[in-house]
Amino acid sequence: MWQQLFSDLKDHSFMVVAVAEDSRGAEHVRPWIEQAKAAYWCLIDPEHRVASLYGMANVPRAVWIDERGRIVRPPETAGSTDH
Repeated sequence: MWQQLFSDLKDHSFMVVAVAEDSRGAEHVRPWIEQAKAAYWCLIDPEHRVASLYGMANVPRAVWIDERGRIVRPPETAGSTDH
């Protein structure tokens, strides 16, 4: 779902960024990133700073953030629509 969304909208000032919150670090997350074959950015946040900044308690979570850093679409669980 995210790869298709990114492909469809990347030329319209739209970006997808995946943030993994695994405290075990890059080596634990890398297999998932490689399997996803994501063309968008995949970041690792072992200290959960992004979740704290945006008030996210559960993952996976999907939000739309504008260029000013504001959430412009209500958060939703990524798994609920990612078929």
